[in-house]
Amino acid sequence: MALYHKETVKSMVELIVAAGLSHTSQIKRSLVYRRVFMNEVKTYEELFPTISKGCLLEDNISENYKKLFQFANHERF
Repeated sequence: MALYHKETVKSMVELIVAAGLSHTSQIKRSLVYRRVFMNEVKTYEELFPTISKGCLLEDNISENYKKLFQFANHERF
């Protein structure tokens, strides 16, 4: 287990350096990409936009989040 953790940390450091960053606090959703279809890639910021403080209480959220919340169920957490 310790070797797995060591290699995971090593890989994370390599990714941070390759992205031109110097600390994990610099990682932003706009820097992380995900393939959504065979020939389409989007950033995590595009897939899950940053939400403003308090917007969940006001029901003022994007359509992406509304769709996800439809599947949420406190009994299946």
